[in-house]
Amino acid sequence: MKLLMFFLQGIPESMGVVAVSLALAAVPLRWRIIATSGSVLALILFTLRSLPLTFGIHTIAGLLLVVIFLNYTTTVSTSKALLVSVITLGMLAIMEILVLEPYFALTHLTLEEAQSNVMQWSLLGLLQALLLNLVAILISVVRKEKKDEWTI
Repeated sequence: MKLLMFFLQGIPESMGVVAVSLALAAVPLRWRIIATSGSVLALILFTLRSLPLTFGIHTIAGLLLVVIFLNYTTTVSTSKALLVSVITLGMLAIMEILVLEPYFALTHLTLEEAQSNVMQWSLLGLLQALLLNLVAILISVVRKEKKDEWTI
């Protein structure tokens, strides 16, 4: 079941995190690169979550991995990469609230009850990830992209 969540939620969510970070940094969205890097990021975070580490370590690791990705694949400065990564993390939290709060209000379920239905929980995560990717596209359309930001 964890594998189901990885494919339905983890990969699209990680793609959204990468896409929003790129969009905020005014880097043109290249979806092949976003899909590949999002998949690798999701796999690393999935592995970290599976280890007996303190809860939340995967979030910090994800943040740092996005900063490293931006530094090595674009011309974005380290400080800007860190800033857009932190903003993206905040946007991810907002997306979670925007999806889960109405769901809990409509279903009258608790967090534990909702998480016990893995398929339903995965689909909620997928919705959140899709919204995050849509936000990346909207940001990219509104912000002027710089043409030569990619180094790969």
